[in-house]
Amino acid sequence: GDILLAPKFKVSNNYIFDLTDKIPKTKTEGDYIIPLQISRSGNMIELQRHKYKKLIDLSPTLGLFFFCFLAEGSVSQNKLVEFAFHSSEETFAINIAEYLKSTFNINYSVQSINQNSRKLRIVSSFLCKLLKLFFYSSLESNFKKFPDLTKTNEEFIRNFVIGLYYGDGDITKNSRSKLRSRIKLTTSKIDHVLGLKNILTYWDIYPHILKEVSHSSFPNGTSGIYTNYRVVVEGIGA
Repeated sequence: GDILLAPKFKVSNNYIFDLTDKIPKTKTEGDYIIPLQISRSGNMIELQRHKYKKLIDLSPTLGLFFFCFLAEGSVSQNKLVEFAFHSSEETFAINIAEYLKSTFNINYSVQSINQNSRKLRIVSSFLCKLLKLFFYSSLESNFKKFPDLTKTNEEFIRNFVIGLYYGDGDITKNSRSKLRSRIKLTTSKIDHVLGLKNILTYWDIYPHILKEVSHSSFPNGTSGIYTNYRVVVEGIGA
């Protein structure tokens, strides 16, 4: 049969992202972005105490946070950022939260949902707008899309991919071979699958994509037919 060759993913190796003119209702002053707000009298006022550096370091930790948001995150009311995690991952989540606190001058809280689940909550209209810039087609959109990472760098996308597999993937070792293994990621979102497949071509990795349809029931009483997709990398050195 015919062989379809996808173009190799390319990254521009940028380590800095300039927010100038990219966040609505802000102004640039020197090295900082200052949020603007309409007062009760109708005047536009500057929120100096909430100012942020206009140049963002595209660090590996930010790559991990992008994974967390893509897999389990949400924004609401244009000011609340949340993502859920397992209780065993609390140290991992707090490390990311501390990074966000020092980088974007925000505060956070951790809430217990149940015995095994936790939720990280951040109130920041600026961070909401930043995430909307990367993960949504517009500020009004509620549909989260796979981000464009071509303008980042190799370390950033490596941590992003590691984060995806950390959250939704698993590795199966072949009992008869120490070199052969199987790495797979399972998700219900086809655009996440295609986005990940595209990124993996950067390292000349061309995975299989499998579609699975199953009937599932959950403890809360809901059930139904669900479609999942698996991105599978299998072979020697996987």
